Amino acid sequence: MLHRVVIVFGLVAWMVGTARAERRAVVIEAYVGERPTDAERVMKTLREELEKLNFVVSPEALEEALLKANMPPAINDGIGGDFEEQWKTAHDTAFTEGKWRELTEKLVPLIERARRNPGEFALDQTKREPLRRAVIDVAMAKAKLGDLTASKEWFRDVVSSFGDLGVPRGQHGGEAADAYDAVKRELGGKKGTIEVSCTEQAAIYINEHQIDIGTKVSRQFPPGRYRVFVKLGNQRMSRVRTVDIVDEQVAKVEIDTGLESALRASKDWFGLSLRSNGSRLSDEGTYAKKIANELTAAGVIVIGLDEQQAVLASLIALTDGRPLKRGMVGAGASEAELRKLARFVAGEAQPGGRVVDITPRPPAKPMWGGWKYLSGVAAVGAFAAGAYYLSIDGSCRTENVTPCPDLLNTRPQAYVAMGVGVALVGLTVYLYIKGRPEKTPYWQKMSVVPAPGGGAMAGYTTTF
Repeated sequence: MLHRVVIVFGLVAWMVGTARAERRAVVIEAYVGERPTDAERVMKTLREELEKLNFVVSPEALEEALLKANMPPAINDGIGGDFEEQWKTAHDTAFTEGKWRELTEKLVPLIERARRNPGEFALDQTKREPLRRAVIDVAMAKAKLGDLTASKEWFRDVVSSFGDLGVPRGQHGGEAADAYDAVKRELGGKKGTIEVSCTEQAAIYINEHQIDIGTKVSRQFPPGRYRVFVKLGNQRMSRVRTVDIVDEQVAKVEIDTGLESALRASKDWFGLSLRSNGSRLSDEGTYAKKIANELTAAGVIVIGLDEQQAVLASLIALTDGRPLKRGMVGAGASEAELRKLARFVAGEAQPGGRVVDITPRPPAKPMWGGWKYLSGVAAVGAFAAGAYYLSIDGSCRTENVTPCPDLLNTRPQAYVAMGVGVALVGLTVYLYIKGRPEKTPYWQKMSVVPAPGGGAMAGYTTTF
């Protein structure tokens, strides 16, 4: 059976109002693999109960929250296959005939749509050229209409978005080239820095232009607004981060490509498509924490289905992604049990019946770290004693007597000491390994399955 997980994030976000901030919660789904057809039926009761507890279950609501958090998708409503033709038609008619107001009315919406869909230019970099020409046409039209301030703003867009292409005099004429050069001089030589880092290799785009392929890039740009996103190997794109460069500042953009690859948004559902059960164990809390922090949320709740159709629910810490509360109810849960599970992780009810508290507990306090050093010193002492006993074995008890009437037989003591030394070395190695800090947090090692007669069975993995 396909392992499936549904995750619902309760994101308690602060929304600033005129009088005070209102706390809200948002419900999001996620799956191992694609969304199963019966997910709606299984999760409906949980979502209804969470909605009663002030959780918002609408996918549109979370998408709007991400937009407010400056995380729009790289491709929104698309630019259409006739983007270049639309620019050319407007240019050949309105521009050449000097119909400047008509030109702006046609081209400004076209450019705005392009800005909403920077991912389209990642799929086809040749589309940057008609976009550049359209921006220059609007800049010149604004100047012809007498709005020099607006014209300068459009030419600043040319500087920040098409600095690699510029405004060639032979292509656009002296008037446009001079206006462009004047704006560049006005901006001066000051440049800020955009540093982009991502968790795996990806194509990195800044203002629709592919800058590099890798995990880190640092480039200098003149003051302006910049759209940053990455394209992964499977042609999936991250959401767009917008940064404003002022003077010589450094803007840092960090993109978790695993999270971006897993993130899904549609009118039907919003959430994560995880790679595997292992990814659920290691990434679920981390991704939930990151999404909540991007939204400056106050908390995250995660619910899901395992391969036995048991329902899991967790309250996630925003600091490290660990489950503060985790509950489970087996397959075939009643509506009342599902509602109780939802209320349990939301802090409104206690577990009981088939609703089991399976919150991972931290391991016992580790033993004193000095024991391994003491056992190591003792091992050295045991080997030294064994070596000493071997060195005196067969020597004479009485000095200056030949032949010796009483020879020492210390070989047994030497063997015992050596054996103790070997045992202490083994103990030292064990204590050293046991005392090493765990690389994997304890909550990412615990897996739980429902017990046949109710309750749950937990498994815990570790390394030696």
